[in-house]
Amino acid sequence: MKGNISKHFKRAWKEYVCVGIIIVSMCLLLTYAFGLYNADLSYPMNYGGGDEMSQLMISKMLTQQNWSLSTDRLGTPGSAEFYDFSANMLHNVETIITKFFAMVTGSAPMALNLTFLSMFIMSALISYFVMRELKIKNWISVICSLAYGMTPYALMRNIHHQVLAECYFIPLSILICIWIYEREDILNFDKSFFKNPRNYLVFIFTILIANNGIAYYPFFTCFLLVVTAISKVAKTGKFKYAVKCIVTIASICFFVVLAMLPGIVYHMKNGVNPLAVVRGGPGESEIYGLKIIQLLLPINSHGNSLVDKIINGYNTSTEYLNENITSYIGVLSVIGFVILMIVLFMRKNNQKMLRLGFLSEMNLMLILLGTIGGFSAIFSLLVSDMLRAYNRISIVICYVCLLAFAIVADTFFDSRRMKKANRYVSLGLAGLTVFVGLFAIWEGIPESSVPDYEAIKAAYDSDDEFVKRIEGSVPEGAKIFTLPYHEYPEGGDENAMEDYHLFIGFIHSDKLKWSYGCIKGRDGDDWYKTMASYKEPKMVEELKAAGFSGIYIDRRAYTEDDLTELESNLEAATGNTFIESNNKNLSFISFK
Repeated sequence: MKGNISKHFKRAWKEYVCVGIIIVSMCLLLTYAFGLYNADLSYPMNYGGGDEMSQLMISKMLTQQNWSLSTDRLGTPGSAEFYDFSANMLHNVETIITKFFAMVTGSAPMALNLTFLSMFIMSALISYFVMRELKIKNWISVICSLAYGMTPYALMRNIHHQVLAECYFIPLSILICIWIYEREDILNFDKSFFKNPRNYLVFIFTILIANNGIAYYPFFTCFLLVVTAISKVAKTGKFKYAVKCIVTIASICFFVVLAMLPGIVYHMKNGVNPLAVVRGGPGESEIYGLKIIQLLLPINSHGNSLVDKIINGYNTSTEYLNENITSYIGVLSVIGFVILMIVLFMRKNNQKMLRLGFLSEMNLMLILLGTIGGFSAIFSLLVSDMLRAYNRISIVICYVCLLAFAIVADTFFDSRRMKKANRYVSLGLAGLTVFVGLFAIWEGIPESSVPDYEAIKAAYDSDDEFVKRIEGSVPEGAKIFTLPYHEYPEGGDENAMEDYHLFIGFIHSDKLKWSYGCIKGRDGDDWYKTMASYKEPKMVEELKAAGFSGIYIDRRAYTEDDLTELESNLEAATGNTFIESNNKNLSFISFK
C-alpha cells in the first residue's frame, strides 16, 4: 500500500504542486481584489439590501435549520414558503456549501462570505482539472485557470449575484462536449460501458451542472450538447453521437426536475402561482441580451485616459445598459476569441486544429444564441420567456475562448521550433506568457471591487443593536408586523429602501417572527397586503387580535412627510412611542 502511494506521488507530484500554487495564488489574489486584509469576515462583505440580503437570509436559515425553502419565522402569522420561486431550488450545490460553513462557523455572514470566496478557488481548480484532462501543460493550465478563477464576470456579479458568480461547473460542461466529440469510448451503451470511469464522471458532472446556475447554466450546457450532436453527425453521418448527446441532455433535465421536485409537489398540493415570478415578455431577451462589444470592452481603464474615453463613449451612448456590463471576458479570452474567429476559416489537418475548430463552432453558436435578436429571441417568443438574461452566456464564451488560448499556447511551446530554440529564448517567452496572464488577471479586477468595510460594519452593527433591543422588549417568539407592505420576490426598490431590506429583522434575530417574506400571489401575502392597507387605528386593532407584539418600519421607504404622519398616527393608536435605530433607518413601536 505504501509503495503504491509512493509511486502515485512520484508520478503526480507536479499536479499536487500546481494545485497548491493555485490555492495559494487565489487566496492572495482574492485578498488583493477584495481588500481582505481590512475585512472582518464575521460581517457580510455586501450589505446593501439587494439580492445579497436574500442570500444572507438563506444563510441565516441554514444556521438554524437544514432547509432553505420554508421557515415559520417569516410570513407570520403563517409561514414563508419559497417553493414558487424556482431559482431557490436550482443552486443546491451552493446551498450545501453554505450549510457546511454555517455548521462550522455558526455565523450567517461568515458562512455566506466563505461560500462566496471559496467559489473563486473552486472555479480555478475545476478549470485546472479540465485543462489537464485535455493534456495542456501544467504551467499554462495554472495561468489560464487563475484567469478563469478571477474572471471579471464573477468579480462584478459579486455576492449580489452569487448564484451566477458560482460558475465553477462551466468547464465541466465544455469537457463533456469535447469528450463526446473526440472520444469513441465515451457513452457507448454496451458491455464496456461500466468499465470506463469517464462514463461515471459524465453523470456526476450532469448532477453538478443541473444544481448550479439557476437554470441558465444547465440550459446553456444542453444547447452546447445540441451543437455537439449537429457538428459530429454532420461530419461523420453517424447518429450514435446524437444519441450520446440526447442521453446527456436527458440526464441534466432529469436532475433539474429532481431538484425542483419539492416545488412540483408543493404546486400539486397548493396550486400553481403565476404571480410569483412575472416576466415582461419575449422582448426582455433583447433588453438583457448579449452584445459582442461588451465581451471585448474592458470594464475599467485603470487610469488610462484613452481606454476611459472608449469605455465612457460606449456606455453613455448605448441602449440597454444593465447587468450585461459584466460580459467582459478578459484579455486572455479576448485573444482566444480572435483565434477562434480566424480558425473558422482555416484547414483542420491535425488533432489540435480539429479541437480548435470545434471550439470555434461552439463559440459562434453561443454568440448566435445570446446576442440581441438571436436564437434567444426566437426561443423566448416560441417556447418560454422565463429565461431572459442571455448576456449570462458570456461566462461560457469566456471559458471556450480561454481554452482556445491555452491550446494555442500549449501547441506553440510544444512545437519543433520551440524545442530547437535557445533555452533562454524559451524561458523568456514562457515568462512573457506568464506576465500576460498576470496582467490579464490584474486588468480584469474591477476598480470598485473592494467593499467599504467600515460602512458595512456601521450599518450592520446599527441594525443588529436595534433588532436586539426589539428582541429584548417583547416575549420570545413574538410576532412583528413589518412596514411598508412589500412584494416578495422581486418587488423592486421603494425610495431608498432596496428590494430585500425588510429581511433585516429576520437576519438579526433568533426568536422573533416577521410578517414579510410571503410569496406574492399566496394567501399569506394577501393578508399582509390587506393589513398594511388599513388606517392606523384599525391596523393596530387587527394586529393585536392576531397576536402581534408591535410594528417595525423601514423608514427609507417613505418620504419625510409620509413617515411623520404614519408614525404619529401609530403612536396615537397604540399610546406608545417609537424607538429608532442608531442610524435612524429603522423604527419600532410595541403594543404593550
